Amino acid sequence: MNALKIRGVALWIAAAAAGFASAADTAPGAAGEPAAVDYARLGWKKGIYTLDGEPFTGVAEQRHKDGALKARYRYRNGMLHGLAEEWLENGRKSVESEFADNVRHGATLYWDENGNSLKRQRWEKGELKESSDPNDLPKK
Repeated sequence: MNALKIRGVALWIAAAAAGFASAADTAPGAAGEPAAVDYARLGWKKGIYTLDGEPFTGVAEQRHKDGALKARYRYRNGMLHGLAEEWLENGRKSVESEFADNVRHGATLYWDENGNSLKRQRWEKGELKESSDPNDLPKK
Protein backbone atom coordinates (compact mmCIF):
# COMPACT_ATOMS: atom_id res chain seq x y z
CA MET A 1 0.00 0.00 0.00
CA ASN A 2 1.51 3.36 -0.97
CA ALA A 3 1.94 6.31 1.40
CA LEU A 4 -0.99 8.23 -0.12
CA LYS A 5 -3.40 5.35 0.46
CA ILE A 6 -2.14 4.88 4.02
CA ARG A 7 -2.51 8.61 4.71
CA GLY A 8 -6.06 8.59 3.26
CA VAL A 9 -7.04 5.67 5.48
CA ALA A 10 -5.48 7.43 8.46
CA LEU A 11 -7.51 10.59 7.68
CA TRP A 12 -10.69 8.56 7.50
CA ILE A 13 -9.94 6.78 10.78
CA ALA A 14 -9.13 10.10 12.45
CA ALA A 15 -12.44 11.56 11.30
CA ALA A 16 -14.33 8.56 12.63
CA ALA A 17 -12.46 8.74 15.93
CA ALA A 18 -13.38 12.41 16.21
CA GLY A 19 -17.03 11.42 16.46
CA PHE A 20 -18.11 11.09 12.85
CA ALA A 21 -20.06 7.95 12.12
CA SER A 22 -19.29 5.76 9.17
CA ALA A 23 -21.74 5.19 6.34
CA ALA A 24 -22.50 1.73 7.70
CA ASP A 25 -23.31 3.15 11.12
CA THR A 26 -25.73 5.75 9.82
CA ALA A 27 -27.72 4.15 7.04
CA PRO A 28 -31.27 5.58 6.91
CA GLY A 29 -33.67 3.34 8.70
CA ALA A 30 -30.90 1.91 10.91
CA ALA A 31 -31.42 2.02 14.66
CA GLY A 32 -31.19 5.63 15.77
CA GLU A 33 -31.72 7.21 12.34
CA PRO A 34 -35.14 7.94 10.82
CA ALA A 35 -36.15 7.04 7.29
CA ALA A 36 -35.01 9.57 4.69
CA VAL A 37 -37.19 12.34 3.28
CA ASP A 38 -37.09 13.57 -0.32
CA TYR A 39 -34.50 16.36 -0.60
CA ALA A 40 -36.94 18.35 -2.77
CA ARG A 41 -39.18 18.78 0.30
CA LEU A 42 -36.52 20.80 2.11
CA GLY A 43 -36.63 24.57 2.18
CA TRP A 44 -33.85 27.08 2.77
CA LYS A 45 -34.36 30.03 5.08
CA LYS A 46 -31.59 32.27 6.41
CA GLY A 47 -28.90 29.62 6.02
CA ILE A 48 -30.99 26.83 7.55
CA TYR A 49 -32.54 23.79 5.84
CA THR A 50 -36.18 23.44 6.80
CA LEU A 51 -38.96 20.90 6.53
CA ASP A 52 -42.50 22.26 6.84
CA GLY A 53 -41.04 25.58 8.01
CA GLU A 54 -38.99 24.10 10.88
CA PRO A 55 -35.23 23.44 11.06
CA PHE A 56 -34.73 19.93 9.70
CA THR A 57 -33.04 17.13 11.63
CA GLY A 58 -32.71 13.81 9.84
CA VAL A 59 -31.72 12.41 6.47
CA ALA A 60 -32.66 13.69 3.02
CA GLU A 61 -32.09 11.84 -0.24
CA GLN A 62 -32.10 12.72 -3.93
CA ARG A 63 -32.72 10.19 -6.71
CA HIS A 64 -31.56 9.96 -10.31
CA LYS A 65 -34.28 9.88 -12.99
CA ASP A 66 -34.17 6.06 -12.93
CA GLY A 67 -34.83 6.04 -9.18
CA ALA A 68 -31.28 5.10 -8.15
CA LEU A 69 -29.80 6.95 -5.20
CA LYS A 70 -28.08 10.21 -6.20
CA ALA A 71 -27.32 11.78 -2.82
CA ARG A 72 -27.84 11.29 0.90
CA TYR A 73 -27.35 14.17 3.34
CA ARG A 74 -27.61 14.25 7.12
CA TYR A 75 -28.85 17.31 9.00
CA ARG A 76 -29.03 18.46 12.58
CA ASN A 77 -30.99 21.55 13.58
CA GLY A 78 -31.25 22.65 9.95
CA MET A 79 -27.55 22.30 9.17
CA LEU A 80 -25.57 19.69 7.26
CA HIS A 81 -24.06 17.55 9.97
CA GLY A 82 -22.44 14.15 9.55
CA LEU A 83 -21.82 12.15 6.43
CA ALA A 84 -22.89 13.49 3.02
CA GLU A 85 -22.71 11.04 0.12
CA GLU A 86 -23.23 11.35 -3.64
CA TRP A 87 -23.48 8.70 -6.39
CA LEU A 88 -23.08 8.81 -10.15
CA GLU A 89 -25.79 7.53 -12.50
CA ASN A 90 -23.85 4.27 -12.90
CA GLY A 91 -24.39 3.60 -9.17
CA ARG A 92 -20.82 4.24 -8.08
CA LYS A 93 -20.17 6.56 -5.17
CA SER A 94 -18.51 9.82 -6.28
CA VAL A 95 -18.14 11.80 -3.04
CA GLU A 96 -18.18 11.17 0.69
CA SER A 97 -17.75 14.19 2.94
CA GLU A 98 -18.11 14.96 6.64
CA PHE A 99 -19.88 18.12 7.79
CA ALA A 100 -20.32 19.82 11.14
CA ASP A 101 -22.80 22.69 11.40
CA ASN A 102 -22.92 23.34 7.63
CA VAL A 103 -19.15 23.32 7.04
CA ARG A 104 -16.83 20.56 5.95
CA HIS A 105 -15.06 19.06 8.91
CA GLY A 106 -13.22 15.77 8.60
CA ALA A 107 -12.48 13.57 5.61
CA THR A 108 -13.71 14.16 2.06
CA LEU A 109 -13.13 11.40 -0.49
CA TYR A 110 -13.66 11.53 -4.27
CA TRP A 111 -13.96 8.67 -6.80
CA ASP A 112 -14.26 8.51 -10.59
CA GLU A 113 -16.94 6.69 -12.60
CA ASN A 114 -14.96 3.44 -12.34
CA GLY A 115 -14.63 3.59 -8.55
CA ASN A 116 -10.98 4.65 -8.57
CA SER A 117 -9.92 7.06 -5.85
CA LEU A 118 -9.37 10.57 -7.25
CA LYS A 119 -8.36 12.42 -4.12
CA ARG A 120 -8.65 12.62 -0.37
CA GLN A 121 -8.94 15.76 1.71
CA ARG A 122 -8.99 16.69 5.38
CA TRP A 123 -11.00 19.70 6.50
CA GLU A 124 -11.13 21.52 9.84
CA LYS A 125 -14.09 23.83 10.40
CA GLY A 126 -14.43 24.63 6.70
CA GLU A 127 -10.72 25.07 6.05
CA LEU A 128 -8.87 22.63 3.82
CA LYS A 129 -5.88 21.33 5.79
CA GLU A 130 -4.61 18.44 3.65
CA SER A 131 -5.24 17.11 0.16
CA SER A 132 -3.78 14.37 -1.97
CA ASP A 133 -4.00 16.95 -4.83
CA PRO A 134 -1.48 19.73 -4.14
CA ASN A 135 -3.41 22.05 -6.49
CA ASP A 136 -6.25 22.16 -3.94
CA LEU A 137 -4.11 23.82 -1.29
CA PRO A 138 -3.51 27.58 -1.15
CA LYS A 139 -0.16 28.74 -2.47
CA LYS A 140 2.19 30.03 0.21
